[in-house]
Amino acid sequence: MTETRRVSTSQAAVLLGIGPRRVRQLIKADRIPGAERIGHIWTVPLGEAGNILITTSDRGRRGAAWRMAERITETPDAASVGQGGQ
Repeated sequence: MTETRRVSTSQAAVLLGIGPRRVRQLIKADRIPGAERIGHIWTVPLGEAGNILITTSDRGRRGAAWRMAERITETPDAASVGQGGQ
């Protein structure tokens, strides 16, 4: 049986070009398959080519365009229009 090479969140962050905190967020969101906690340290498996697999999110878009579209679809209550929010 071949043992999988593993790296810490700090090492994974360097390989991915992101911060260690973001790596931990991806682990918490189950977006890095095979990540496991050994003691108090999270470890991430490396692929055969030395890469790290990150899955896509099923939550949809959460960027500025998504927030703007959400604001546009909200319609003000007819009673609060022109009353200064009272």
